[in-house]
Amino acid sequence: MTDEQRKALDDLVNENVALMEEIMFERILFQNNLENEFSGRLMQKWWRGFAALESMYLMTIEYVNDYKDKYYKKHDKWESLSHTQFALKNIHGRACQVFSEIICLLKNGYADGSFARWRTLFELSVFAIFIRENGDDVALAFIQQSDDNLWEFQTGAEWAKDAACFKNDSSVVSFAKIFKSINFPSDTKTFWQKQYRFSCKVVHASPQGTLKRLANSGTEENIIPVGRSEWGLHSPAEHAAHSFLQVTTAFFSTFADVEVLFQAHVLRKWVDIICKHLYETVRECFPDVPNAKEIASKYFGEEQENDEDK
Repeated sequence: MTDEQRKALDDLVNENVALMEEIMFERILFQNNLENEFSGRLMQKWWRGFAALESMYLMTIEYVNDYKDKYYKKHDKWESLSHTQFALKNIHGRACQVFSEIICLLKNGYADGSFARWRTLFELSVFAIFIRENGDDVALAFIQQSDDNLWEFQTGAEWAKDAACFKNDSSVVSFAKIFKSINFPSDTKTFWQKQYRFSCKVVHASPQGTLKRLANSGTEENIIPVGRSEWGLHSPAEHAAHSFLQVTTAFFSTFADVEVLFQAHVLRKWVDIICKHLYETVRECFPDVPNAKEIASKYFGEEQENDEDK
């Protein structure tokens, strides 16, 4: 490139940048209007599920505050389980934040982003159950590892080696090993393992996470999502509700009484309410979603069949 060509190119670039700066506010206002229109359409379809999710968040915060007022440093077993309570309290606090982030992403049409955040929520729920089942020494090891160098890469969960099930295990304690060791319903364990593996592909730059995204899961056309989408929101929403319930019940189970058991059962029933409203939207607005009718029938039963007969 000659000096004259380089100067002409620089002049053209500077002119273009100056023009873009001059009109950027006008363009962004126009784009915001388009996004507001999209948000309106999204809420028309999914508002019932979103409202149920947010209600679960508010209910959980209220229950946790009641639990804290009743038991914090007051229970006769507090001293012997102080590290367990501290670890679970912080894990649950982070779970509340992640659950809130998932709701925010869902309400803005980001199914894949919310599914990636569910991966963290699922890990938190598994760690909470593992710590609850393995006692105060494991909880202390979890707390102490937080002081390690934040910028140093570590493989595995070294803190988990304080658990009896890993005492004689000289290999790396992976998340998969921790999940395998906990008392998790056997009839759903395989399902959650598969969902977790899929979420790992969504998080990382995998071919599956790139070409098989939730945002275009209901389309046969070769559409490449570059932003928000109405598709695929039910899966991360349902998964988030289940995992948030699991981490909450693990936290509550340390000092369980009749009131705590009642609250845990209310939250468990509320997850069914969330799923009902999510799949009501799927049934009405996204009938092409794979297995939509089969899943919806679990929450609507005969009503689903009657609708199809009309």
